[in-house]
Amino acid sequence: MRCNHLKATLKTAVLAVSVLLLGAGVAVAQQQVNLTAGPATTTLPDGTVVPMWGYSCGAATTSSTATCAALNPAAATTIPAGWSPVVITVPTGQFLQINLTNNLSFTAGTGTNTVPTSLVIVGQLGGGLGDLTQRTTTLQPDHTNAQPLTWPIAGDAPGAPLTGVGTPPVQGRRVQSFSTEVAFGATTPLTFGSLTSPLRPGTYLIESGTHPSIQGPMGLYGILVVTTAPAAGVAGTAYPAVGTTPAVTYNSEVPLLLSEIDPVQNNSVNTAVTTAGFSETRVWSGLPGGCGNPSSTTYNQCYPPAVNYTPMYYLFNGIAFNKASAVTPNPSLFATSPVTGATAGTTGTVLVRFVNAGLRMHVPSIVGSQTGIAVAPATVPPAGFSLIAEDGNPLPGTPRVQSEVFMAAGKTYDVMINVPAAGGTALPVFDRQLSLSSNGTGRDSGMLAYIGTNGAGLPAASAIGSAVARADTYGTCTPAPCTPLPGIIPGQTLTVSDPSKGVIANDTNVYGVQLLTPPSSGTLVLNANGTFTYTGTATTDTFTYCANGSVTGAVCSSGVTAQVTLNEGALEVGSGIHVGPKTYTSTLAGSLTIKPSGVLSTTWSTACTPTPTSPCHDYDAAGYPLSIATSTVTASTGLTVTMDPNGGFNASAGAPGTYTLNYNAQNSQGTVSSAAATVTLIFPTASNLSVTVLDGKDRTTHITDYRWIIEEDRTFYVDPNCTSNPPAAGCPTAGGIVPTFGTNFHTSYMPVVATGCTGPTGAAIACENGQTVYDAGTPCTSPGVPAGCSATAGTHVSTVCDVGNGVCEPGTQQTAVDPSQVHLDPTKRYYLSVLPGDAGNPFANANVSADCTNGVAHATNPSACGHGMGGTPVIPTCTGTGTAAVCVFNPVTVLVQPDPFPPSKLSVFVFEDDFPLNGEQDGGGGTGPVNTNNEAGLGHFNIILFDDAGGTGDATGQMTYDMFNQPLVNSL
Repeated sequence: MRCNHLKATLKTAVLAVSVLLLGAGVAVAQQQVNLTAGPATTTLPDGTVVPMWGYSCGAATTSSTATCAALNPAAATTIPAGWSPVVITVPTGQFLQINLTNNLSFTAGTGTNTVPTSLVIVGQLGGGLGDLTQRTTTLQPDHTNAQPLTWPIAGDAPGAPLTGVGTPPVQGRRVQSFSTEVAFGATTPLTFGSLTSPLRPGTYLIESGTHPSIQGPMGLYGILVVTTAPAAGVAGTAYPAVGTTPAVTYNSEVPLLLSEIDPVQNNSVNTAVTTAGFSETRVWSGLPGGCGNPSSTTYNQCYPPAVNYTPMYYLFNGIAFNKASAVTPNPSLFATSPVTGATAGTTGTVLVRFVNAGLRMHVPSIVGSQTGIAVAPATVPPAGFSLIAEDGNPLPGTPRVQSEVFMAAGKTYDVMINVPAAGGTALPVFDRQLSLSSNGTGRDSGMLAYIGTNGAGLPAASAIGSAVARADTYGTCTPAPCTPLPGIIPGQTLTVSDPSKGVIANDTNVYGVQLLTPPSSGTLVLNANGTFTYTGTATTDTFTYCANGSVTGAVCSSGVTAQVTLNEGALEVGSGIHVGPKTYTSTLAGSLTIKPSGVLSTTWSTACTPTPTSPCHDYDAAGYPLSIATSTVTASTGLTVTMDPNGGFNASAGAPGTYTLNYNAQNSQGTVSSAAATVTLIFPTASNLSVTVLDGKDRTTHITDYRWIIEEDRTFYVDPNCTSNPPAAGCPTAGGIVPTFGTNFHTSYMPVVATGCTGPTGAAIACENGQTVYDAGTPCTSPGVPAGCSATAGTHVSTVCDVGNGVCEPGTQQTAVDPSQVHLDPTKRYYLSVLPGDAGNPFANANVSADCTNGVAHATNPSACGHGMGGTPVIPTCTGTGTAAVCVFNPVTVLVQPDPFPPSKLSVFVFEDDFPLNGEQDGGGGTGPVNTNNEAGLGHFNIILFDDAGGTGDATGQMTYDMFNQPLVNSL
């Protein structure tokens, strides 16, 4: 990007003249602002209260014209004052001193923890930034015996020493503060700019320079504006004239700071700094003894890892839009400064200063704005805004008009719009990246605001209204009609997990709820989205919730409350639960896996027409959710079945044939269906496909431990026996010539026929042998033997996770299934892909040598060798024709490349395709005396490789390096 900068010269005479000329326009003086960093909280639209750290403006200095203000003026009206970013405005040609006071102190048990901080202005020099004497550092983390793998794979046994670890390179110290560090309780003057080098005009991001990934998301950020503001009927100057480039003037302005909040990270940071023994420099570790391990004595005594940053709230000027706000005007309506230097209400320009203080990219757009002047034949100015400056650098040339602008993290943009005509509504501004929710559930929220000029307000109340919480009744109710909601059954747990049946369902503009008054008899867990669980023995009970607010004592901050009445529900009878027959046909000769919700959602095999009250699959007429009464499951002789309560099951049969199983369903009240459902399972005859997997280099070493998948091959098929004209007997004629491609796009849908794994009994890595999970349950050795305790708590338990129901369960490995057990249709083509179980060996053993590249049989350490994926077509061989044809699947051999893969060379030939239907370089249509029989090759091409990540669509990026980190070379 080109920028216009006034180049300074070091020649004494010229410098003197420059200073004199500058002094003729405005006297350079030091501006001062008092700023304090301290803890705060913010209440979000759904009522969630999140801990924050923020800047607050101190008393103004009488000798300074610089100003400091909260971007959210409403934050100062709460007691205590809420969190808000700040905006500091300094006249052009001045330099700035920020007197930063550190009040970051936190009560931790009987003691107090304090946190240092610093301040940087991105794009401005000063504050100690770049001064090595001001920078503070901490020791680098200890990487000794770091785990060799960062993804799941069978490796070292739990508690055993790590293998495959290397010696990490020497690393430098970690930066703690990038600029002058201010200790707790201290007030330190930080100077930005100088007498001879004042602040650069423009819009800049203010943020903490200490542990930015922690203190930034906690809220220590703001805006610096350096400008000649409009005053006394004179337009303001955002950027002075430079050479032949005219000044950028404007009549009004509004700063808009974009940011996000991750409540999980902020609460984790708050937990850390309020934990006794907290250390600013301790490195997080989840290993035993580490501060991230719950069993450790140092648990929560360090900052949480910031790599899991997941924002759930999105803000403009520290405010997540809340259309139900009771405050007037709405806090998300940001008025521009008074229009000056133009006829108010008719003409003029508004400079919108966008600053992205978040860690995510955003794309702000102003709806309904216009910019510039109308150009014939148009009668109105162009829609959108004009880009003026990026990161404080004026953009050269004629301003570009856009409807939105991309802003990476830390980016600032100044854009210009025309002053809207008087009488209209405020202009909406929102994030085109669609950060428009609260906590992933509340809609019409997030990064949405309005720009108000000439007194313009928000749209009519039909679009923006107050929150209304309405009473709810569960169970029997009068008078009729009543909403059919489930009621309580004494002694059972009432679970309302569907938000459409929760307490918010009948409310208006309610984003979240909190419990205000608990029930008198039972135990209630109320979730923010309105769902809840209730357990008790009473036949009636009540509770009250607070909507869009926080609860302090017995007070709801929003004043919006509603009562929920829980009445006894009618106990559903067994005949009200409807189940029906289903049929499944396996692709394997002896096994079948159906994943949840399985039989509960499968359409009945009998003739049935779905209706709103009878969906033709298992259902409860009263609307209660169903599960399988597993004690009622029975299977016919020769069939073994394990059924999950959620409807999934695993079945195995001793021989091909038709089998049945029966089950009863039960609803959430515990009522079991009167009738049982019959499930028919058809196991076909195996095709006995013989598969051999060999080392691709020595072609003698057998690979017996691998996962496999067979897909139906629906790509365009060219029979190798039918490639010449005229076609041989038995080939498709298709008009007398061999069929060729109409296009080269392959079929994208390849149905999966069967998957499985095979390997040595009890030792098949591909079948998840050696996989463990940590049992974090309550030990049964605890005093009193707690209910639900685990005998294996605190240990690593052998586990199998892929058994069809999505739940990890204890087990040594999956059931091995050989590809020979698959039933294949001889009229179709298939493709077999395999992934050897030793694929992770080179990573686990840190083996990047060429020891295995000549094959496992020639390796000095075969256990360190691994293999990549391989595959082969599976095509039947048929004898005879028509109905008398006999087709068999011949044995197939799959070669798998040993790791590490050697770098490959690609040769690309570009040619003029005169016969584009076959995609080949051949004779096909020359009309002149030269090259009539051969399609000419073409030159001057640059070959670029993109990684499609195994599929079509948007590529993940251009490939520039191979797996050995060597650059790809393009030779022409």
